[in-house]
Amino acid sequence: MGATPHEFESRILRSAHAGTAQALFSADLSGGQLMTYESGDKATHLYSRSLVTEGTLAAGPRTDRGRIPMCGGGNGECPQLMGTGDGRAVYRTSDGTLYVLDRGESLPGTVFASGLDDTQGLVDAAGRYASWTGPTSAGRGLVVTDLDTRKVVLTRTGSLLGRPIALWGKTLWTWSGGTATAVEVGSGDAITSFRVGGDCSVAGFQAGYFTKQERRTLRLLDDWRSLRGATPV
Repeated sequence: MGATPHEFESRILRSAHAGTAQALFSADLSGGQLMTYESGDKATHLYSRSLVTEGTLAAGPRTDRGRIPMCGGGNGECPQLMGTGDGRAVYRTSDGTLYVLDRGESLPGTVFASGLDDTQGLVDAAGRYASWTGPTSAGRGLVVTDLDTRKVVLTRTGSLLGRPIALWGKTLWTWSGGTATAVEVGSGDAITSFRVGGDCSVAGFQAGYFTKQERRTLRLLDDWRSLRGATPV
């Protein structure tokens, strides 16, 4: 690829806590906040921990955010969970309801959408926005909700469904036919787009910023773009 491979350090995070041993069934890491579903006392609890990434990787105290009926293992899937990166989280229950859990809040949080069927659910979450698929006035669609106001700010129906989608801040990225396009969620206006040539097939992608330590990865990405023929549209 024209670049020297870099070695990245892998560290194991351990967190000690008193009490009954817990089985971890689901986890989400966003913005330094680790949220987990853990079972062990005839119920499943949602826990949050703040991570320290400077120096030795460590976890802060485990905070119990509430309990739900037993899930994981032979008890069915746990609710779909996504952190927003700013201390909040969104989750989908088995009855097709979406909730937002504000910073420090315990379950159940606040409903911001309902009526989703088994094929619909959360797509991505970042900051004050969450994207999800579900029913709209124009039929099944992709929806972006402002978690501060609990109001829908963007709706798209039709061809976007089932395609890779990523949300970062006020920007929604979508992928179609080898082209990634960014739109501003408040206005729906296009911001930018780029096309990847060749026979590139994308099952999913992420949007975000890269820290100083991760810029080496960006250099590899630039080489990959040159190799694959990524060009602005």
